[in-house]
Amino acid sequence: LLVGLDGEGRIVHFNAAAERLSGYSIQEVMGKHLWDFAIADDAREACKSYLQSFRDGRVVDTLEQYLLTKDGSRRLISWRASALSRGKRRSPVILAVGMDITERRIAEDAMASREGFFRMLIENALDLVTVLGSDGRVIYVGPAVKRLLGYAQEELISRNIIEFIHPDDKVAAKAGLDFALTRAGITGDIELRIRDR
Repeated sequence: LLVGLDGEGRIVHFNAAAERLSGYSIQEVMGKHLWDFAIADDAREACKSYLQSFRDGRVVDTLEQYLLTKDGSRRLISWRASALSRGKRRSPVILAVGMDITERRIAEDAMASREGFFRMLIENALDLVTVLGSDGRVIYVGPAVKRLLGYAQEELISRNIIEFIHPDDKVAAKAGLDFALTRAGITGDIELRIRDR
């Protein structure tokens, strides 16, 4: 999207991408303030403040804001803007470039929700949950390690899991680790004795 605003925040340019996304034609928006028709009530002051930053000569990075479309839907837009001089007698134009990040934000929120869910499952698991690197070093171990083996989580992180395996089971443990590394997506069971405290 490409939207040009004058010093008072009135639209002086509205490209075809802005028309398609918003549902408004350039004729409908020319000379109007964006916040009068396309910015939600709760975000209008942020939009005006963003514009004021340019008037004051402050450097402004990005602004994420919902754009209200003509059909009533909301699209999350990431805006970057810069002031362009139009000569000594005319106020500068603020040229705002926007990218629709609605789907990306939905995906990020869903991923964060899933991560939170799985973290909650692992953190509250009664079983010992351990994540190992390809070299056998412990990347993560769940809190149940304290209750089951007597170790604090920090004691195992970055140490090779083989150190904690019963000597008679080390060969089987190494074979199991090799199996897991060479056959991604295939699961198997292995029973090992682990030294506790």
